Amino acid sequence: GGVVLAVAGAFVMMYQGGKFIDSANLFMLTAAIISASLIFLTKIYVKTVGAFTLAFSRTLFLFTFLAGYALLSGKFQLEITGNLLGLTFVGALVGAFLGFFLFFKSLSFYALSKAVAVRSIEPFFATIFSLVILGILPVIRQLIGGIIIVIGIMILNLAASRK
Repeated sequence: GGVVLAVAGAFVMMYQGGKFIDSANLFMLTAAIISASLIFLTKIYVKTVGAFTLAFSRTLFLFTFLAGYALLSGKFQLEITGNLLGLTFVGALVGAFLGFFLFFKSLSFYALSKAVAVRSIEPFFATIFSLVILGILPVIRQLIGGIIIVIGIMILNLAASRK
């Protein structure tokens, strides 16, 4: 029950309304299937390869892919202020590397379903950090989704502690 609630909360936070089957949603569905497949494979190999190696490889691949795309599309920019460069570095370290390192590490301790459920709380924390760091207020849908996520994680933790 807790897993379903947490995932449902993430969907509530991200829902934009409109048609369900359009090119953007189809792209997101494909990306979700690929991501789920990679997480499943990570669960299998995390103990033999190591969470640090997996997170570093993922970050390096994404950086290389995005830098190549930016260069080829002409969207690469070098005009970055010191403050923006620092925030970008912290965001990349925490989001792209540390978040996935800890998630991959959790896969070696917890069942896949529990680790993924905890990972679904990420949009809730992103909303909180956007308020604290950037001063962007969340919309009511994001608040409701975040509350549903937290309730789902609490149910999951209560069920795990009873076993």
